[in-house]
Amino acid sequence: NLGLELADSLGASRFKPFFIIFLARVRLAQKGHDPATVRLVEEALEISRQTGAGFLTPWVLSTLALVNDDPALSRRALKQGEEILISGCVGHNYYSFYRDAIEVALNNGDWEEAERYASALEAYTRPEPAPWSDFFIARGRALAAYGRGSQDDALLEELKGLREEADRVGLKLALPALEEALTAK
Repeated sequence: NLGLELADSLGASRFKPFFIIFLARVRLAQKGHDPATVRLVEEALEISRQTGAGFLTPWVLSTLALVNDDPALSRRALKQGEEILISGCVGHNYYSFYRDAIEVALNNGDWEEAERYASALEAYTRPEPAPWSDFFIARGRALAAYGRGSQDDALLEELKGLREEADRVGLKLALPALEEALTAK
């Protein structure tokens, strides 16, 4: 909230959506899906569109898809975000958007979409791969395979490795789905 207050006091509306994105993620982790959080992200969406869609709007849209519990709204938000990504925007949007889109697809049991978004993140990062993006690509694909019913030893070992890596580097929000898959086997 302090960040939002500072952005307001400086007249820096362009940065308010950044603070709202992170506030929404904290609320999602604490409370789950909450209509007040959805409204807050919708406010960030309006601000991001007013201050230049290419700066932050895809990331705000993927956050909107993540924090609400309406699959149809999530699909629309992700479609709009992808359209902006295709037309070109600031690079941080691609990383965050695709990570969120993978998560939304996994949450909705849409394994094909999770894999498609993982492939899109892989294509975007191919010129300069990074451990962070490689982790989310592998995690998305492994959880999609698990969701489809695969439980072979190689996949279970991959899920264990991903869980260990998430724990080691502090990707706490990436852990629950991995732990759920490993304990449900």
